[in-house]
Amino acid sequence: MIPFRVLDGLPPYGPAAISFPEKFGLRGQEGLVVEFGDDDRWVGNFACGSSGITSVHQHPDQEHVVVFAAGESWIVAPALRKAVPLGIPVSNIWLYQGDLILECQELAFCRLDRKGIRWHTRRLSWDGIRHVTLEQGVLKAEVWALGDCWLGCSVELATGRSEGGAFDHADDFGWEKLADEQL
Repeated sequence: MIPFRVLDGLPPYGPAAISFPEKFGLRGQEGLVVEFGDDDRWVGNFACGSSGITSVHQHPDQEHVVVFAAGESWIVAPALRKAVPLGIPVSNIWLYQGDLILECQELAFCRLDRKGIRWHTRRLSWDGIRHVTLEQGVLKAEVWALGDCWLGCSVELATGRSEGGAFDHADDFGWEKLADEQL
């Protein structure tokens, strides 16, 4: 397990924090500040998005850390002191069998496993997801639909295959990426 902790702010002494993205640090701004390591400690300063979850998690591969900063998401390689954007705005997270189930922009879901994004659902909601449960290998939720109503949907956690929701399968916008094997 890689040690990390969220700090209240940038440290007033010691080496400067490494900013992600690099240009963020040039503006002198403070984002989500995370300290990594035990003996060879270093601090990352992560730019925040405009909305979404703020949280830090061990990556399912146990070699990286995933930083979520108000919707922005980063995969951090602490030993290299580097981070790359995950590229998915995240609004909520659930743990499932050591993997992370991510709610993407309150519109869809994806599963981050030790190899990366295992699957990504098609767009399920117009703008909002609520009442999410994970039981017996299935994610169930309500998604917002036009006409001011909530509709049910379900997602197979092994494959990402979905049913229901506010969009039919023809409207997947190229988002849907199903896992090609069972876990």
